[in-house]
Amino acid sequence: MKIYWYGDWHHTGYGRASRQFVRHLAVDKQHDVAVFAVNWYGHPYDRLRYPVEAWPVSNPYSDNDWLGREHMAKVVRADKPDVLIVLNDAFHFMGGLGVDLHEACLAAGTRLILSFPVDCYQVPASWLQFPKLADDAVVWNETARETIARTDPALAKRLRVVPLGIEPEWFQPTSSGIASNIRSQLIKGPKKYLVVCVNRNCARKDWARTLCVAAEVIRQRPEVAFYFHTQTIGAAYGQIMEPIHEMAETLGLTVGLDYDTLDSAPHNWHEVAMRGLYAAADVY
Repeated sequence: MKIYWYGDWHHTGYGRASRQFVRHLAVDKQHDVAVFAVNWYGHPYDRLRYPVEAWPVSNPYSDNDWLGREHMAKVVRADKPDVLIVLNDAFHFMGGLGVDLHEACLAAGTRLILSFPVDCYQVPASWLQFPKLADDAVVWNETARETIARTDPALAKRLRVVPLGIEPEWFQPTSSGIASNIRSQLIKGPKKYLVVCVNRNCARKDWARTLCVAAEVIRQRPEVAFYFHTQTIGAAYGQIMEPIHEMAETLGLTVGLDYDTLDSAPHNWHEVAMRGLYAAADVY
């Protein structure tokens, strides 16, 4: 069976999920698997662990399709895969882009599967256009299905719930010494407790609200420090980054005391060290 996967192929949350799903699809060698790799520009990856071909599709210089959706539709029409699996936000396929991909799958005889997150209280109806076009639409928990039911009860009834799962080889208990070392770097002065937030810096993560909550927590509990595992400088996968430091300063938060970020913290967080970060947190 020829299976094409569309999703992040980078060290994002979506990227981790894509790599694990794709690895399990390809490992038994019964399927011909290839990846439309979003937010990946050709740097090396472990081809023994992930025995698939990855094709860069992102174009951060494109005015209207930096995620490579139009290109994907053209390839589907030409290659006619048996299945196309999309793991991404449904709102990226609103309007003509979603319709065009749906029509490309129909023309190619390709089954279209969409796996998408729901991380808001009320889902706009326009975001649900593409899930309704998919042959199978998948959400990651029952809360997502219940949220969609407030907007579109009929769609909610046919949604499938498939959790993303975990990676026990990476995210596992770690020694108290590692956690203590991390806490000593992030908890300074009068601070006693550490709250950790791991999120990409982009508009959909609503950093303004996060920082407002952090400021209120510190106002009530000044012994709390926050660590925001996110970038505040550089490119953000084709999107404008939120000015975290400027917003934090406006709210009265002091970098290096009340909070740190990925670029201001003294620790260089390798992927392996993330398990220590989770262990170090009092609240995640």
